[in-house]
Amino acid sequence: MVEIRIVPIKKLYSILKETSIDNSVAIIASSEEIDSQRIPIPHIVEYFDDIDREICGRSMTLEQASRYAQFIIGIDKSVSRIYCCCQSAQSRSAAIASALYKYYGDNTLAYSIWKDPIYSPNPYVFLLLCEALGVSFEYVEFDALIEANRQALRKAIQHSRNKT
Repeated sequence: MVEIRIVPIKKLYSILKETSIDNSVAIIASSEEIDSQRIPIPHIVEYFDDIDREICGRSMTLEQASRYAQFIIGIDKSVSRIYCCCQSAQSRSAAIASALYKYYGDNTLAYSIWKDPIYSPNPYVFLLLCEALGVSFEYVEFDALIEANRQALRKAIQHSRNKT
């Protein structure tokens, strides 16, 4: 199984300086220009804001999702690590990672991202990328993912309040 890591773009820069980059690729979502020359591994960058619905010129488009899908489908079998990156590594990159796990057939890891209060996967990015990758699921399942993420956040907030 391919290792999928969710990291902020700035951390990716430092990881790639310190770590073996053999057999790695990066899938990047950004709302700001990034320095692609600092990413010495095969990668794709798409620019869009972290918006969970269609807003012309700001949210992810189906064309961007299709370019991601073409890149993902074309990943060489020797690749052992995929970095999913956005500014904070919480929303867009988490959605991309979850869609990747579904694409690779690992629903358990795909769902674990939604159940982790560290992440708040962008549902729109997730839906578009799943569609572009040809990953099917029921909308009841999608609603359950969103609810699992809400519950995880509520539990984390409650736990935090109980500590004080």
